[in-house]
Amino acid sequence: MDVNSSAVSATVSTGGGHAQLEEIMSTLNIPRLLSNTFKKYHDVLASEWEKAAQREMEEAVKLEIDEARHRGYTDSDGTPLLTVIADRSWGKRSYKNKYNSLSLGW
Repeated sequence: MDVNSSAVSATVSTGGGHAQLEEIMSTLNIPRLLSNTFKKYHDVLASEWEKAAQREMEEAVKLEIDEARHRGYTDSDGTPLLTVIADRSWGKRSYKNKYNSLSLGW
């Protein structure tokens, strides 16, 4: 990975954006990365991250299907039965002692 890709990747991975990268680079006396250049690198990286996530999810599904078949969790046609749990809430966390999970009320 080239230095610009690495810089954009690290910035986005830690929750930052162009402004944060610009601040870091100016502190280190490194020439800034223009906003449109940052966006180009970001778009390429985001596309690759999406592809990687898709591959990982597909592999996870295969493992779940194999495990369901191994345990005999199939219907009469042999279709694996997978349990999916969704509570339709958005977990909200903070450091120390506060945790809140807001239900969407559905």
